[in-house]
Amino acid sequence: MARPGAQPGGVAPSGAVASRVALNELVLHGWDLARATGRRYELRVSYELAAATPDGPAREGMFAPAFAVPADAPLLDRVVGLSGRAPGWTPPGP
Repeated sequence: MARPGAQPGGVAPSGAVASRVALNELVLHGWDLARATGRRYELRVSYELAAATPDGPAREGMFAPAFAVPADAPLLDRVVGLSGRAPGWTPPGP
C-alpha cells in the first residue's frame, strides 16, 4: 500500500502530465470495465448524454449551450459541439 502523499515513481508530475495520466486512466479503465462486463466501449455514451441534455437550466453547470455542428460531422466533433464547444477552435497564436 502506498504511503499517503507518495508520488508515482517518487516524482511529482507536472499538471499537464497529471492531466494526461488522469485521462488515460479514465479511457483505459472504462474500456477494461466495458470489456469485463461484456459491453461495448464507445464515445456514443458521451454523445447520448450531451444530446439528451436540453438547452436551459438543465445544461447549466454541465454544458454550455450547444454549438451547431453538421449532422454528418465525425462523432467526436458532434460531442464537442453538443458540449458547447466549437470543434474547430484552436488557442490564439503567440
